[in-house]
Amino acid sequence: MRVEMDLRASDAGVSGLAVEWFETAAEGLFSPLLRSLRNGPELCIPKKGEGVLGSPGGIWASLTEQDPLQGRVRVRKAWSEGNWSDFLARVAEQPADSEFWILELSEQGRRYGASQAKVSVQSVSADGEWHRLRVEYGTGEPGAHSRHRIISSLDVNSAVEHLRRFALRVPITFGCVTDDDGHGGETMLEDRLGLSPLKGIQESQDVLRGYP
Repeated sequence: MRVEMDLRASDAGVSGLAVEWFETAAEGLFSPLLRSLRNGPELCIPKKGEGVLGSPGGIWASLTEQDPLQGRVRVRKAWSEGNWSDFLARVAEQPADSEFWILELSEQGRRYGASQAKVSVQSVSADGEWHRLRVEYGTGEPGAHSRHRIISSLDVNSAVEHLRRFALRVPITFGCVTDDDGHGGETMLEDRLGLSPLKGIQESQDVLRGYP
């Protein structure tokens, strides 16, 4: 499942919107998981080759910043209150190319087979003029669903409600809602929210990729 919207980097208040995008997802969509992180054990980034991230079915999260010029990860830290605060401060300074991953681990405590969610802000044009705000999530292996009660319970409407908070008050240029299970494909944001393109969301020919 994925929802996303594109904003011009030059629009006023984009940095604040990017921070709010992360905060609203963490404290809204994924608030039960955020509480578990705050009340749980300290997390760490495993060494290369170590696949176990935590206890079976446990919660794990990371904060990632990409280097758009090098095309690789510049910073990756395990979630903590301090790292989360620092991450949001850096997003406020440089909104693009940041990711918040949160996982409900597999029965072996690994990423493989986990239910995963990602909140991100990406630079999606060579000139840096466009930012894409995205939330996506999917469930893991069937045997883990007894433990994976949060991410697996989210449906397309959960993500749409998150997006709706922004759609009526920010200069969105284009966006979509996607059911990656193939039950509908990409849907124009205006259609999914039941809005006229001229009411709150701008109609634009500056489409960054092949939305319908």
